[in-house]
Amino acid sequence: MKTKNTKVQKWVIAAFVVILCIFSAIVFIRYHDLNLRVAGKEFLNSRFTEIINKNSKHGLIDSETGKKLVGFRFDDISSVGSDVVVRVENDGKAGLLSLVSFEMILPTEYDIIHSFECQTGLCCAFRNDSLFFFDETGKRKPFAYALNGTDPVNFYGFDQYCLSIVPITNKNATYLALIDTNGNIITKEPYNNIETHP
Repeated sequence: MKTKNTKVQKWVIAAFVVILCIFSAIVFIRYHDLNLRVAGKEFLNSRFTEIINKNSKHGLIDSETGKKLVGFRFDDISSVGSDVVVRVENDGKAGLLSLVSFEMILPTEYDIIHSFECQTGLCCAFRNDSLFFFDETGKRKPFAYALNGTDPVNFYGFDQYCLSIVPITNKNATYLALIDTNGNIITKEPYNNIETHP
């Protein structure tokens, strides 16, 4: 009787080991290409963690469940001061990705995308020597500005007062002005330099 029980126990242990090996092999095959590392960046929405695979492509996982939400298809993912949108980059161009639908709301066609700086939920983006403003759904505001060679590093989008510096071209001269979130120019005369302070 003892021999029969011992044989059954050995058979159960052997079956368990085989099942464990098969499960481990499936997990290894499925996730081998990940070879992941965590990027260590903080997003306003802490539910998401940026991960990077062995080919230096970036994706997003759910911080609580580990579920992959965005595949490894970006060169970089970074915060833009929003808890529903992140900036993504490929081949030196930037776009916006929704953290609600995990779909692109702005294609990676922009040279620079600055953060959402005030409670209005607007950011600014640069492409083809022009400045545009977008909301957190990717909808473009009905105003845009030609940079005319002005360095885009001078423009950061809306500040804490919900004002933005923009270039205005008038009679072949470019000057700086302040606009509100509706695109209304609120400065009365042209300026060569405008600085905003916290």
